[in-house]
Amino acid sequence: MRAHGYALRACATCQHWRPGGELNDDRLPTGQCGWSGDVEKTPPALIPLTTQSGLALDCVYWREATGPRSPALPKAVGETLPRAAVVRKQEEAASSTTWKRFKQRLKRSGKKEKGAAREPVVEQSGAGAGTEPCLACQGRMANLWSRSVRTQEGDVETHSIWRCRRCHTLYLNHWVDRWGRLDRLETEESIYRIAPVEAVALLAAIGGDADESRKAPLMRLISTRPPLSHQVKQGR
Repeated sequence: MRAHGYALRACATCQHWRPGGELNDDRLPTGQCGWSGDVEKTPPALIPLTTQSGLALDCVYWREATGPRSPALPKAVGETLPRAAVVRKQEEAASSTTWKRFKQRLKRSGKKEKGAAREPVVEQSGAGAGTEPCLACQGRMANLWSRSVRTQEGDVETHSIWRCRRCHTLYLNHWVDRWGRLDRLETEESIYRIAPVEAVALLAAIGGDADESRKAPLMRLISTRPPLSHQVKQGR
């Protein structure tokens, strides 16, 4: 490729990517993103999000690999690194015996643990519905988390985190519906590429709530990160 003036900007050519020696369901090599973050505190349930395909879209932290790779992310104590496929679909998790035992244990404890970081990562999308085309490959990205709030202007604002099922690229979606305030249909959507550690940090921070303090990390990222895609759609 270089002989023809091309260079691949993807996880496989990034200084932070560490090959893991495994293949995903499409036979693409997978590894871990070693970009620095609060990785020592990554909850075991969120470790699967650190997995990235070699063809995952590059992010703002991409650095060309010219020397030794970053060390692999630390595993949880007593755990082996889960395969990328452990991020299951909602219907699969609901029928899982392990998931049922986990929910029963929370119920017996008398209180439910807060925060998505304490629960297994589960896609909120079905096999087809709830998925969107990935911006990096021919795969489909599925929803991991979303929350809608009403703004002071009366608009509906939705933040959501998405992950491609094929290349495992992670995205943050910011969507605003102004239908209730305007006399015409108007929506605005921005999509941002986020690194695995950023997804882990966001999921750990936002948990199950949508108050202003928990929205702060989302708004900081949106205000400083150039979007991959931004579009305003209008209709009658």
